[in-house]
Amino acid sequence: MKKRYFLLLILSCLIIFGCKKNTKLEPKTEEIIKICDMAVLECYYHTTAEIVKGKKEKKQWIDFDSTIKIGIDASKIKMTIDKTNINIKLPKAKLLGEPDIMNDTMKFLTDQTGVIKTKFTNDERSEALAKASEKVIEETQNNSQLMNNAETRAKKIIENYIVQIGALTGVTYTINWEMLEES
Repeated sequence: MKKRYFLLLILSCLIIFGCKKNTKLEPKTEEIIKICDMAVLECYYHTTAEIVKGKKEKKQWIDFDSTIKIGIDASKIKMTIDKTNINIKLPKAKLLGEPDIMNDTMKFLTDQTGVIKTKFTNDERSEALAKASEKVIEETQNNSQLMNNAETRAKKIIENYIVQIGALTGVTYTINWEMLEES
């Protein structure tokens, strides 16, 4: 029994004292980049695409939901540390990819009644969906509130990371933010 306690004591000491690295703990740009890759704002849109066909302008509408992601290009983040002052240059928020159309939400509506109906091709539907997606992109890019929310979210997450590092090391960091101009 005494051998077990002795071995447990030695094992505990090795874990506590032997596993410490002699590295300085401070905020790292690589970690901030990883964090910002996760700090994405996802917006949901309900959109209607319209197809008009023929001389009598027969119409079909496709109602659908889509999501689009907004964030910052984390690879463009610049950070310098001068003792307890941290200067961070962030790029402006932008769209991160194309809208993701949720196929399971699609509803097809038409203004046609009767037995003879105009058929709409998959190419026509795809073209209408592409135009509706372009509209979602344009609306999102022109929505300064969404872009500001994405930038604020990234800043808060970065600041939280730096505060946690400071709490572990007993250092109070001052963060200076600068937005990079678009290139």
